Amino acid sequence: MTKEYESYFETLERLRMDLLYTVSALPPDALMRSPDGDAWSVQQHVHHLLLSDEEVIRQATRPSQSRKPRSPKSLWTVALVCRAPHVFPNIPVPEDLVDPSEAGRLALDEMTARWDATRALLRHHLKHLTPYSRGLTMYHHPMTGRLDTIQTLRLMEAHTTHHFRKIQELAGN
Repeated sequence: MTKEYESYFETLERLRMDLLYTVSALPPDALMRSPDGDAWSVQQHVHHLLLSDEEVIRQATRPSQSRKPRSPKSLWTVALVCRAPHVFPNIPVPEDLVDPSEAGRLALDEMTARWDATRALLRHHLKHLTPYSRGLTMYHHPMTGRLDTIQTLRLMEAHTTHHFRKIQELAGN
């Protein structure tokens, strides 16, 4: 793995571990409690992050995906989304990246185990990339278009940070 990919991956893992530590300290009833009908519970935020990571790795490991160059619009859009996520507070979530019924059925330890496995796949994928792959598509975001490896990792960090803040608000931190 290149030093650049390793640095981004380690940042993602530290953020995920901090998030899971925060969530694991909550009482079980606080995990599914939603402040109102439209807001997500802590468990739904965690589940959404899991599904999002699974989608990234699914796309990243699809052979045809990596041969396409990134979208021209992704250069400025990712920079804006990563630096100012509050500007886009209501980005529509694709239906396959939120499943309230599954979020309610899965225990936190089950989600954590799936997330661990997904991150292991991401580490393995990044380990086998070369610096050349930096400009090739890793993930196709519904709003920004095709993203290269670094853009994808930056977006994952911004996405996780956004949901971690929401979780902290729900937890009263």
